[in-house]
Amino acid sequence: MKKQLLALFTIAMVSISACASENVDGGGFNGKIEYTMEYDLPEAYESQRAMLPTSMVTYIGKGFTRVEQQTGLGDQVTINELKSGNTTVLMNMMGQKIALSTEGADKKFEPIIEELEETKVIAGYKCSKVMYTIPDEKGGEGSTFEIYYTKEFGTEANTQFPGLAGFPLEYVMEAQGMVITYTAQKVTEEKVSKELSKVPAGYEEMTYQEFLKMMGAE
Repeated sequence: MKKQLLALFTIAMVSISACASENVDGGGFNGKIEYTMEYDLPEAYESQRAMLPTSMVTYIGKGFTRVEQQTGLGDQVTINELKSGNTTVLMNMMGQKIALSTEGADKKFEPIIEELEETKVIAGYKCSKVMYTIPDEKGGEGSTFEIYYTKEFGTEANTQFPGLAGFPLEYVMEAQGMVITYTAQKVTEEKVSKELSKVPAGYEEMTYQEFLKMMGAE
């Protein structure tokens, strides 16, 4: 069970990384983006497939983003403050409510972005393909992502991939040996309530380090 919780938490964190943005209004776009999630799982995780989220909803509000996922163990919500880069993950699983907080990273990195000629339409938006590489701490090649992105609406709320000249509507990433493909199915422009950026009552607040200790992983 602890292994499952750690895997699900990792998926939530990599879904929307904490990176500060100079523009805190979401680039003029307010609304929600609905994604499907597909997995290529190693054999060790295949038995847990039913526990993994199959969809994700991203809300872009003024000064924040909110990502919601439903898993076989319960609900997960990730709230990102665009100005500070601080992230809160809300976990409501089997009656236990936990709010995990992480501070935005001060360290900056220069991604390597290779623009490709491939394009396709995703959720009604024309998207261009890039290979996006994040260097490791020693400056060598680290993680590479395949991304399709659109330039048709505001990009400042793109917290996953700094430097990308648009907003990702399809991307592939790896987490704990799992290959996950996120694909937008619907984009809706609408007003997003500031209440979605707040931690509801009844959640026990703790740091990521405290959570790992509780799970026996530290």
